[in-house]
Amino acid sequence: MDNNSTNLEEYFIKSKEVFSRSSLSIDEINSFIKIENQTRNHAKPEYNDHYVEIFTILRDRIIIPNAGKLDLINTFENLSVIIRNSSIRLKPHPQADSICTSLLNSIGQNELIWQYNILRMVLIINTFNHNDWRDQFITRLFDLPSAACFKSMNDVYQLGNVFRSLFNTCEDLMYCLEKHVFTDVFFGKDLTTQRSNFMWVLEVIWNIVFKESPGHMVIIPAWFKLFSKAIEIDDKELVFYMHMPLSHIYLNMCHTQEEFKVFNDKVEIPLSKYIQKKMRKWGFKPNKKKLPDNNGKKIAFVYDRLVGNSPVKLLISLLTYLKEEGDLELFVYDMGYVEKAKSDPAMIEEVKNLGITYINNHDLIADAQNGHHYSHFDKAVKLREQTIKDDIYILIMTGNRMPSGFMFATRTAPMQIFWDHGNHEYDVKNIDKRICHFDDTYRNSFEFERFELKMLPKYLKQEEETNKKKAADIKKKLPEHNVVLGSIGRLMKLSDEYIETVAEILETNPDTIYLACGSGNTEELAKKVVELGLKDRFIITGWIDPQVYGYVIDIYLNTFPLEGGESVNEFIAKGEDKYVVSMQK
Repeated sequence: MDNNSTNLEEYFIKSKEVFSRSSLSIDEINSFIKIENQTRNHAKPEYNDHYVEIFTILRDRIIIPNAGKLDLINTFENLSVIIRNSSIRLKPHPQADSICTSLLNSIGQNELIWQYNILRMVLIINTFNHNDWRDQFITRLFDLPSAACFKSMNDVYQLGNVFRSLFNTCEDLMYCLEKHVFTDVFFGKDLTTQRSNFMWVLEVIWNIVFKESPGHMVIIPAWFKLFSKAIEIDDKELVFYMHMPLSHIYLNMCHTQEEFKVFNDKVEIPLSKYIQKKMRKWGFKPNKKKLPDNNGKKIAFVYDRLVGNSPVKLLISLLTYLKEEGDLELFVYDMGYVEKAKSDPAMIEEVKNLGITYINNHDLIADAQNGHHYSHFDKAVKLREQTIKDDIYILIMTGNRMPSGFMFATRTAPMQIFWDHGNHEYDVKNIDKRICHFDDTYRNSFEFERFELKMLPKYLKQEEETNKKKAADIKKKLPEHNVVLGSIGRLMKLSDEYIETVAEILETNPDTIYLACGSGNTEELAKKVVELGLKDRFIITGWIDPQVYGYVIDIYLNTFPLEGGESVNEFIAKGEDKYVVSMQK
């Protein structure tokens, strides 16, 4: 089939003929879908009558008679997305409701993957029958374990298209979840289902559908309320589990220390008090060992995972310097947060090659084989037991992950230190000392011991010549310019005020372009850029190699109110001709 301005009428006639035939290949339907996604003629009201005819034929002759053939579901789903993205409205099919009822009645008799596909088929039929089944779909879907619904990432992306056709924005989806999923009925569900409700948001919506969108913050007040209720009713497993999705989404969206403090007041302090109130009932007593006169020779660092980011490079740099000092016995406890990503074997090997004891917290738990359905309470307990078994005297933690708060509150080591990487407001029970490797001039009521920590030259100068050559090639492909401005890091650090300030700079300096380098919600940022009229000069690169783009960018415009950390230091290390501009007003 073909579709262009000269033979559009022929296209409509041909489509109706093809879909009315007694025999039809799936390729012919997919060809129609491809053309419609390219031309989007179905979204033009002047063609509605034609598309009503075409989609009525598709529904009545193909979809309804084959509603039980779930192997055709991707194609049917793609057709339903087209309808939802248009103003097409079909007359109800007399058998649609009874077919949907029959499918739903059979759902409990099927494996999870087929339960998922049945829900998709019911949504498809309701879409073609112009019934609003969106909220029911979401309510039922989020009770299924997300991992059991997909065989590959392509399946996730397929569902992502469906979500985006059901909800215009991430905020719309979060409001739906607030109304239908994360309500008082939540506490009537079993723990597996409760975890599944959160996993859909964390693993599918946050990572794929509306990637790292600020719109996720809409659901946070409801989560705060559920978290407080879980503590009140002493639902230990839920309390410990909820900390992960809460901290991961909220703290990734923080721009200011005031926002960090809200999280501390709503989550960390109530949790710390809860742990201290219940710890003896759970069988835990504070570690009453005293720090020796020589401060002890066993020091452990607790990290949520070991990957090639700046905090981990800083850790390995510090470990290297400490090893040079002599007879310290050093440990690295990797929390192994599989919900984020597994630790990088190369970074683990770097730690081990220093002669440092490495332990993966996730390997210590009994239910590690259960995917993301493991006990976060047991995970915290196992790490505490390992720390005491290793006779650690100084325990250094970066906070904001469940085992850290638990080990602080239960007094796991004689000396417990919070190493601040940017959240200056982190405050739980039994922090003996606070340290920080940088000074951004922010001050609060806490006393910090500040120290200088230089990243190892191998990280700062990694493959310098190769990276310079790559940077030169990238610069050749950029729009015409004399100066490249930019920033490197999570896009969520680009506040509205920061973006508007960049816009002013670009407007007054027409020979400049700006590169927003990093991962995050590129779609929402792109909309802001278009609104400001900067589409050709404000370039969103997505994830990049900072070692390369440190040579692409001439002037680093530091983000605010949350400033860049090690990404700024890495940039400065690229040479004397590199400049960083503070954008704070």
